Amino acid sequence: MHHRKLSAGETAGTYRITDTVTEVELLSIAKAFARRRLARGRKITQPALAFEYLQILLQDYEHEVFSVIFLE
Repeated sequence: MHHRKLSAGETAGTYRITDTVTEVELLSIAKAFARRRLARGRKITQPALAFEYLQILLQDYEHEVFSVIFLE
């Protein structure tokens, strides 16, 4: 994940925030992670994680949204 205010942490999958971030920037970073996690070809191993990622991606809509995830 590339963002100007993030740097890789010591442990794989961890990040450090290098500067002050606003709420809008933080939500944008979360959405980028969620989009990456739900990308085509990625494994979704737990229903709770799929719910969490979709909740992050769809929270800003002011109207109902219909979405489909096709599982194999």
